[in-house]
Order: sequence, then C-alpha cells, then structure tokens
Amino acid sequence: MGKGADGRGGLNSLSVRRMVGPNVSDRIKMQQLVWNLQSQTPTSLRMLYGAKPPTLEEWKNIVAPTLVISGEEVRWLHKS
Repeated sequence: MGKGADGRGGLNSLSVRRMVGPNVSDRIKMQQLVWNLQSQTPTSLRMLYGAKPPTLEEWKNIVAPTLVISGEEVRWLHKS
C-alpha cells in the first residue's frame, strides 16, 4: 500500500489509526496526521534497507536501561 492510500481519510486514516487509540482527541489525531505527512518514506526505507538485526552475541553485549512511557491507548506498544 502506498503512502497516499495509507493516508486517505484524514484524521481517521489507516496511518493515524495505526498509531493512536480510538478514544484520543482530534487534537492528538491531527498531531499524528501532521507527523505522518512530514515523515519522509524514502529516507525511512533507506535506513531500513541498511539496517541489520544484531547477532545473538551482539544482543548479549547490549546494556541499555530503558524507560518506556506511553499513553493508555498506544496501539504500537505491546503490553507485557
């Protein structure tokens, strides 16, 4: 699916609904829509194509305490 088709529907587009919950305000949806429209797909794809997943040995050497703060209805973050 192309970026244009993904963004059809404005505040209720697939690209917005994918990132925010169903009960968020229109202000939050608008912020997400603006961010989605400003993101550069070719740039993101170039970064993804150049990325490689770490090896098991590399994973073992990563020490990075992380604090993840999210909203109650964040859809892209799986609850553990």
